Amino acid sequence: MEDDYSIELEGRKAFVGVFDGHNGDRCAKWTAANMARSLTRLGEFSDEEVKNTCLRLDRDYLRTFGQGGTTAAFVLLDPSSQDDGIDIIVGNVGDSRVIMSLGTDTVCLTKDHRVDNETEQQRIVSAGGFISNGRVDGILAPSRAFGDGILKADPNLRQTEQKVTAEPEIVRARLLRGNFLFVGCDGIFESFSNEDVVEFIQDALKTDMAADPALIVASLLDEALSRGSTDNMTAILVLSQEGKTYHQEEREYLPGNFAVDNNDMLEKQDFLNAYQQNATHYGYTVPQSIELARKNRLKGYYPRSCLAH
Repeated sequence: MEDDYSIELEGRKAFVGVFDGHNGDRCAKWTAANMARSLTRLGEFSDEEVKNTCLRLDRDYLRTFGQGGTTAAFVLLDPSSQDDGIDIIVGNVGDSRVIMSLGTDTVCLTKDHRVDNETEQQRIVSAGGFISNGRVDGILAPSRAFGDGILKADPNLRQTEQKVTAEPEIVRARLLRGNFLFVGCDGIFESFSNEDVVEFIQDALKTDMAADPALIVASLLDEALSRGSTDNMTAILVLSQEGKTYHQEEREYLPGNFAVDNNDMLEKQDFLNAYQQNATHYGYTVPQSIELARKNRLKGYYPRSCLAH
């Protein structure tokens, strides 16, 4: 897995973000670890401050590491106003997405930064780049990202003028009670439209899974896999409702079934490596992860679709 996520609380403010890495996981993990702290401590959430913070983080990463990269889709939530809603600031660098439900409607708060976007094409070509096989210089599919120093190497251009930039597009909106936000990597949208995602979550909220949003996300990702998605998938679901009673330790990590096709040893080793990396990321050994999966299964924490595998 090359992606990561961040969920941070700073006073009454909150940050959620999904980071879809490429060429290794270092940039995704570094950006996830540093962005939330940098943004939630801003004196004000002006568009300019948010953009400048992202560009500074990119400079810091490139100065330290250089290569590897990640997209980022993030949301700053500020519930300080007195009426029935939460002010949100959405930032996007790349092709992950932030989707909001609005009653029965679907609102996508981000635009994919890819080479088929005319504005992105103009910047790439103006910087001396080219587009081949749907990629910047034939290398990178998203046209905005953190890291990827090889595509930001012209010393005569500003950060925002390079072939690939980490400048986020910013959107402001209001999340009303009863609606939700979904932040997800592009792998999910290989098999789900934006409307599919909202409909799936709304249907799940009418079932027993409504008591635990983690089950809704797990079920959605499992469905995306069954539909043929092959890319990394990480997602965050934010419900606009009281959450003081939600936290339960057993539900913080829902390891998948420990099952591989014994006839394919290469696939088995890939699975073992991925399973171990995921367990380690959450502070578990593989045996502990298998035991937790067994316990969670007995307690009914998994969607039925997961148990069918």
